[in-house]
Amino acid sequence: MLLDLHHLFRTLRRSPASAGAAIVTLALTLGAGASIFAVVDIALLTPPPFANPESLAVIGETPVDEPSAAPRTVGYGTFDRWRERAGSLATLEASDGTNFTLTNLGPAERLSASYVTPGFLPLLGVTPTIGRSFAAGDIAQRVAIVSHSFWHGKLAADPNVLQRQIVLGGQPHTIVGVLPKQFSLSFGADVWLPFAMTPARSRACSRAYKSAPRPPSDMPRSHVAR
Repeated sequence: MLLDLHHLFRTLRRSPASAGAAIVTLALTLGAGASIFAVVDIALLTPPPFANPESLAVIGETPVDEPSAAPRTVGYGTFDRWRERAGSLATLEASDGTNFTLTNLGPAERLSASYVTPGFLPLLGVTPTIGRSFAAGDIAQRVAIVSHSFWHGKLAADPNVLQRQIVLGGQPHTIVGVLPKQFSLSFGADVWLPFAMTPARSRACSRAYKSAPRPPSDMPRSHVAR
């Protein structure tokens, strides 16, 4: 091994430019390989950060006359009707991504957020490492659950984070929980909020959905896509 090292140093002295190019090429190759492996590890090798992933499905709407189209999101009234029809056969929960401007923790900045129904996190088997999940009484309330990265980066991993307030879109929200690190890495939202849909509004949406006139036969209708 000493002879090999001696030969290497002699080669470096004789042709430093070629040696430098070889080192840079090797470093770039190793870096690219490590990055690819990290993506494969997260996407294929690491189990999803929630319970029973094989029993979960994402559903949406696609036009009957365009079955290959990507599933589309639906309104809350439609979702509420689906959940009513599913009954005890399946548990349906909803999420909706959005963005907010955070203004009370240094310079204003844009962050990602997700509205969820109270049972969304329990459905995935995810329990906050600090605090609690959303409850039915949180609907339409200004409470928030933050990601591990947000708690660690913006709140300096404050152990007394519960009941702290963050200002999102000009409105104060009280923190009630912090999500596990692995879940935060897999889902990009910084902040999670309960849907601003009260039971009364939900029933109104359902009634509107039920009483809506049926479309003419020549109009495309929608079906559930799993």
